[in-house]
Amino acid sequence: MDTSQQHTASVLGRFSTAIALVSFGIGTILLGFHFLFPMNIDLYVAGTIYILAGAFLNTIVLVHLVIQIIAKQKMQEYYAIKILIILSNIPVAILYGYAVFNL
Repeated sequence: MDTSQQHTASVLGRFSTAIALVSFGIGTILLGFHFLFPMNIDLYVAGTIYILAGAFLNTIVLVHLVIQIIAKQKMQEYYAIKILIILSNIPVAILYGYAVFNL
């Protein structure tokens, strides 16, 4: 693998990890605000917009990572780890949703 491909993989890897961490952070902040200001309709609207935007962006990143894992056989393990990092937000989002609507 040449240095150009390694650089591309590194940039994509850092970007996908950053997206996952930012998604987690914003979701956690919104959950905290929900507990500080319960029944605030503005937070429900912001949370809904965030969920839709986050799902869209994470899906685009996930699809791109899957394409890379297929196209670049030598980097499969690297991209698989990045995919798992992105997918780790799904159970967190489900748990946060349960907390918002059931607690």
